[in-house]
Amino acid sequence: MKKDTREPQDEREFVEVEEPWGHPGPPRVDEVPTEVEARRRDATRRQQRMTRDKTGKAE
Repeated sequence: MKKDTREPQDEREFVEVEEPWGHPGPPRVDEVPTEVEARRRDATRRQQRMTRDKTGKAE
């Protein structure tokens, strides 16, 4: 068996990041920034177009 030669990870100080929505974790639906929502809609449209191109109908 190989001996583990990896260096132990140094302990990094935990830095709390203030999220723009004011609480830790992902934003709730009503807090999603508009540019993020716009990117999601565009991605959904692209996916629907690709599906339509393959099958002839949108899902």
